[in-house]
Amino acid sequence: MKKKIIIAGNWKMNKTPKEAVDFLEKFLINVKDSKCKVILFAPFVDIEKCTDLIRKSNIDIKIGAQNFYWEDSGAYTGEISVPMLETIGVQTLLVGHSERRMHFMETDKDINKKVKRAVKSNSDLILCVGETLEQKNSEKGQESVMFQLKSALEDIPKSLIHKIHIAYEPAWAIGTGKTATPYESDKMCRFIRMCIEKMYGSEIGLYLNILYGGSVSEENCKNFLEMSDINGLLIGGASLQEKCFSSIVRTADSVIKGRTE
Repeated sequence: MKKKIIIAGNWKMNKTPKEAVDFLEKFLINVKDSKCKVILFAPFVDIEKCTDLIRKSNIDIKIGAQNFYWEDSGAYTGEISVPMLETIGVQTLLVGHSERRMHFMETDKDINKKVKRAVKSNSDLILCVGETLEQKNSEKGQESVMFQLKSALEDIPKSLIHKIHIAYEPAWAIGTGKTATPYESDKMCRFIRMCIEKMYGSEIGLYLNILYGGSVSEENCKNFLEMSDINGLLIGGASLQEKCFSSIVRTADSVIKGRTE
């Protein structure tokens, strides 16, 4: 499946605006000729600085938001809306990350509301799904992932599915140092593709971008990118170090080059 590889970095609650700018000034130089689609999910306070710098560089890197609320305005103290984010240059939204589910108790209904709002915006969306260690060990991983997909995409019409990418991120491999094997992750990504095909048709499933996320590193990234049903990576800790993240992007470029030769 020859698609444009997506390399997405999720900085989580890291980097001040100055640190973000320092990172980007080096990173933009190192990836200016990349053939990948590169996305950086930055903290809210970094977004405007990042989008300004990228705009001046004329390098095609997208800045994403790690979170948002499903209403556009109102008495929702501490929240931020999609229109606010797009005003400062956000082009991609992240929904359903395991840390939002676990630490902030986001429910499947909450995630569905966010997906509904996101697909009405001008931004793309990365929807995260994945099983816990308990679900994996009890052989309910696929059942859990299918439930998350169906819940998140409830009432989302076929005409808007093209705006959504799926990230498979096993919760047991987030920040733990544990990593699903390339075979395991590719098998689950293939299952996700089959679920989407059943929900929306074979053509949608065929062209859906599915990313893997879970303790991805400079050393193991190529193994995942070479799998047939993995179209990119959602990277946490390894995206915080400019040299490491640049190396992962270059590895992805080498995989793209290998497919075209």
